[in-house]
Amino acid sequence: MSALHHGLVGEGSSAPVEVCAPTGAVVDPSDGIGVRVEPARHEVFVPPARPERGDPVTLPAHDALASRLEVRGLRPRGPAREAYCPDWATAGPGEHVVDAARPFLPAG
Repeated sequence: MSALHHGLVGEGSSAPVEVCAPTGAVVDPSDGIGVRVEPARHEVFVPPARPERGDPVTLPAHDALASRLEVRGLRPRGPAREAYCPDWATAGPGEHVVDAARPFLPAG
């Protein structure tokens, strides 16, 4: 399961978010469900762990991604992404629960 953020989502701000589920099966579009095949892309990602308390998990990760791209002189391409691990609900503090990613345009 993953989410694509088409803008800043957080306390005091909102933007469209797509919830995505990869599948190897044939799926027909229907009301509220879209189907697309995404082309290959370059991504930078960080694997944040579940926090000790109820602190936000992905906001600091997305800040780190933005910094990595900026330092390397790379431009983001497409929405920020989060891919959730199947054990999100049962993971303990410090366990890997999500990959925060950002597609980018390669240099050159």
